[in-house]
Amino acid sequence: MGVITGGEKDTIPPSLIASIPPQNSTNVTSKEFSFLFDEVINSEEIKNKLIISPYSDIDYEVETKKNSLVLRFDSLFEVNRTYILNFADGIKDITEGNEAKTLKYVFSTGSVLDSLVLSGYVKDPLTNELQKEILVSLYDSDDSLGLFNDKPLYFDYTNDSGFFQIENIKSGFYSLYAFNDKNMTFKAEPDREAYGFLNKKINLTKPRDTVFVSLIKQNLIPIRIINSRNRGLYYDVTFTRYVDKLSL
Repeated sequence: MGVITGGEKDTIPPSLIASIPPQNSTNVTSKEFSFLFDEVINSEEIKNKLIISPYSDIDYEVETKKNSLVLRFDSLFEVNRTYILNFADGIKDITEGNEAKTLKYVFSTGSVLDSLVLSGYVKDPLTNELQKEILVSLYDSDDSLGLFNDKPLYFDYTNDSGFFQIENIKSGFYSLYAFNDKNMTFKAEPDREAYGFLNKKINLTKPRDTVFVSLIKQNLIPIRIINSRNRGLYYDVTFTRYVDKLSL
């Protein structure tokens, strides 16, 4: 008599089969988004995992019932923008925990769905090794210190092969930075995190790939005096970062 088994292990993650508004919709004015999957899902980590690009800090509520998910945002998204909801590994099946890592939902609040793509690799220039889990970000081209002060307009994380692909970008000029955002603040901390950038601004008018970015550990914050105190015969001066040589 043979042994009855449970069959082959399920290794297939949940798939999105329908959404309201539909995938790639334009002129979206809704604050509520509904998603239907092909199996029962676990979305316990969605609040920690969902990435919205361009960056948005609009708060939202999550409602999950069996194979459906509803996101209710507190306010409307900015007009005339194309947004990507990247679910990362925030959606899993309820049985084996298979993660829908590549699941993305795209919509536009304007009449056009931005479609430009920028892709490439991030590497360590000393070892030439490709770097994973690096945040690659695009900022307004006039924002020279965006990685220290502002959240990015568009972004993606490198995969295990050091590859990134930023999608649905609006045409224009951008500055590109990459950094190891370990604390998930979307801002570079030069005294703790390695980062890199492209010297020239990117003029995106058509898809562009094979961009290589090298990470370095270097403090690029401009040296400025942030505090000074007269102590009689000398001054105490505090700068924005370490100074090893000073000429008066």
